[in-house]
This record gives sequence, structure tokens and C-alpha cells, in this order.
Amino acid sequence: MEQLTFMFKDNDWRRKLIVGSLISIVPLLNLVTLGYSLDVVRAIKNDTVPWLPDWSTRFEENFKEGAKIGIALLLYLIPALITFWAYSLTASHANYLAFRTGTYNSVTAFELNIRAIILLVIGVAYLVGLVAWVPAMITHFETHSDFKSLFDIVKIVPIVIQGATYIRTMVITFVIFVPVAYIGYGILALIPCLGWIGAMVLVAFTPLYASLILAYTSGIVTRVVAGKEPVVPPTPIPPPKPKPQVLEAPHPTAQAKPSPIQPSAHKQKKGFFDDDDETQETQ
Repeated sequence: MEQLTFMFKDNDWRRKLIVGSLISIVPLLNLVTLGYSLDVVRAIKNDTVPWLPDWSTRFEENFKEGAKIGIALLLYLIPALITFWAYSLTASHANYLAFRTGTYNSVTAFELNIRAIILLVIGVAYLVGLVAWVPAMITHFETHSDFKSLFDIVKIVPIVIQGATYIRTMVITFVIFVPVAYIGYGILALIPCLGWIGAMVLVAFTPLYASLILAYTSGIVTRVVAGKEPVVPPTPIPPPKPKPQVLEAPHPTAQAKPSPIQPSAHKQKKGFFDDDDETQETQ
């Protein structure tokens, strides 16, 4: 499943994921992670490589956009919080009655337990539905960048329907991923020293990893809504290879032309008979 592995295909994925994990565990600052996920959505939509941009590119803008998405998610979570609060009160009251009567077989305690189970199921179902809602919500927000667009139910519902195939895959992934992450955290927490370090690393990495999975799905849904074909993550771009240094052959130097033979500055010494000839010619 590409949504689970695409982030590891970036050439600089180690540094980017470490930086993102550190940011995601800092309160308020972790809103940058939501804005960063929106940049990943845009990169997938526009075929921009790499899909994981550098964290310093749009840090301030990511914080502002992440704050809008974060506030919207908190507002969407209010019904779930109320439901779980009612579940907690109902289950506690059922346990209190069972403690007083010494059994759970009393009609009142039994009815309260049924109500608590129903509330729990409603709360969990709402959370699962919210997970399916978020990719469509981010898709709509990516186009309008307006806080009100995060609550435009009339426009978001058709997006959910268009991207149902990819959203369903993401929901199944989260349903499996969340329990596995909690189990892994619990196992590591039981191991002294190294296990505790591993648990802290898992706690830091899990929110970022989940947001990137969400960003991948939102990016694919955004492409579908825009009329584009879903894409397979691009292969990592190999780092540029250093060009081999070509040793240029030295230019042939102009050979010095041999200088013409200069007459000797000294006259050639004449022989004995030469002097006599010159004397006769003079006469």
C-alpha cells in the first residue's frame, strides 16, 4: 500500500521525518504538521517532486493553515467528546449500582450497561466517520483556503462520494494501525531503558506518520475531484552524480622554427694561396 510507504521514497526522508516528529510533539507548534500535510496534498495534486517539501519552506504559512484545520477538527470532535462523556457517566453509574446491590443482574444496572454500550458504539462510529470525512474536508479546503469551507457540508459530501474507494482504504488502514500502534507502545513501555526510548520515539513519530497517510489519501482524492488520474508515487530522484573531470590534453605548442644560419661575424681565415690570388686580381 503506497500510502504507508511513499514518505520513505524521498531522498532526504530521514531528516524530514526526524524534524517533523520533533515538531509534532511540541504543543501548539504541532499545528505546523497539519499545514505541512496540506503542502503534501498540493504536491501530489500538481505532480510536484519531491512530495515531502522542506519544513523551512513555508513554516509560517503552514502554522496558519494548520491552526485553521486544527480548530475545525476540535469542533468536529465535540459530539464525540460529549458521547464518550455520557458513556463514562452511564457506565460509572451502572458500576455503582452493581456495587451497592452486589450483582449486575439488577434491572437498573443492566439497562445502564446497555445504554453505555450503545453510547460507546455511537462514539466509535462517529470517530470512524470523522476519519472518512477529513480527507474530503481537506480537499475542499485546499481549493478555497477559507475557514468556512471546512464546514461546507453541501460541498464536502459529494467529495466523499467521489473519493469513496480511496477513503475506504484509508479508514481500514487506520482501524488496523491505531490498535497496532497502541499495542506496540504498551510492549515497549514494559522494557526498561531501551524500550522506554523506543516508546518515546513511537509517540513522536506516530502523529506525523498518521498525518502523512491522511495527506496521501487527500491528495489522491483531490486529483480525482480535479479530473486527473490517480498516480503512483514517483520513484525517488537520484542525487546528481558529480561530473567526472576530463583532463584536457595540453595544446601542442608551436615548434620554434629553426633560425636561418647567420653568417659568422668573423671572416673565414684565408689560406696562404688565397692571398696570392687576391693580389694578382688587384694587379
